[in-house]
Amino acid sequence: MDGLIKIAKRIKYRLEGRYRPSSQYDCQAELIGTDYGGYSICPSALPPEPIVYSFGIGKDISFDTTLIDNYHAHVFAFDPTPRSAEWLKKQQLPQTFRWFEYGLSHQDGVMTFYPPENPDYVSHSMIHNSTLVSEGISLPVKRFSTIAKDLGHHRVDILKMDIEGSEYEVLPDILSADDVEIGQILIEYHHRFAKDGVEKTKQSIEL
Repeated sequence: MDGLIKIAKRIKYRLEGRYRPSSQYDCQAELIGTDYGGYSICPSALPPEPIVYSFGIGKDISFDTTLIDNYHAHVFAFDPTPRSAEWLKKQQLPQTFRWFEYGLSHQDGVMTFYPPENPDYVSHSMIHNSTLVSEGISLPVKRFSTIAKDLGHHRVDILKMDIEGSEYEVLPDILSADDVEIGQILIEYHHRFAKDGVEKTKQSIEL
């Protein structure tokens, strides 16, 4: 991760073909968190005590706690899934880490989340696939604009999403929230979950 890297080009899973999105900004990137749960950020673009929205926690908060330790961030974390909730309730969480037991969607209300077939796994998805059980559970969700309004934020310095395939519907809704300024968006894409997922990922990055 040394040297200048093009932030727009770094995605967690390799796209098929030779797709190369255009770079909008070069900076000295820093990988925050573990290899499993980490993301690259542009630290030079952060203000003091940045506001961070972290959607999709699972059982790894290394990204969140490192931002708190290194940059005095205020982290607002969101994950309603039972296995994540059970794990989080057992952790010693920093004062500036606030967890909310609802998820992110393109609408407010209740959505069906499908648990993984493997009981050792934690991630639930609103996009059903062969690795998930057929019967889902109903969990609360909110739109990004609703969350920002509820929390009184007009700017989010880092918005991280690991939401198991829902990013394709959620991102356009987030970008339509013109009353909230966003500094950096970090996304783990799950094009393996969606029909025509690679093409949807390309379109999402260009958006």
